[in-house]
Amino acid sequence: MPLAPGFHHYCGLGLYNSPLGLLIVEGGLWVIGISLYLRATHTRRFAGHLVLRTFIGVFTALWLLSFNGAPPPSVHVLVVVDLILFPIVLGWAYWIDHLRQSTEASAHV
Repeated sequence: MPLAPGFHHYCGLGLYNSPLGLLIVEGGLWVIGISLYLRATHTRRFAGHLVLRTFIGVFTALWLLSFNGAPPPSVHVLVVVDLILFPIVLGWAYWIDHLRQSTEASAHV
């Protein structure tokens, strides 16, 4: 990734040149984030499990499908989709967090 326009020195790991490396690094971060969240919280009722598992399943599937997908046809389409999806994802995350509570160990950290 270039650091600035007109600057031709590239910095970074070059993961976009290696789909397998990208899969390993991004997938590993996703799994670590999920496991940390699961260790730091517990569900108040069964709906907490269901909503969180659905969220994880949907976003894992979307992420995996993005490897074979074409880029958006235009920036305008990307902006519209983001403006529609952002409030949905934000509300879904709030719903998940509302159905879960901190564990005793994480509350003292």
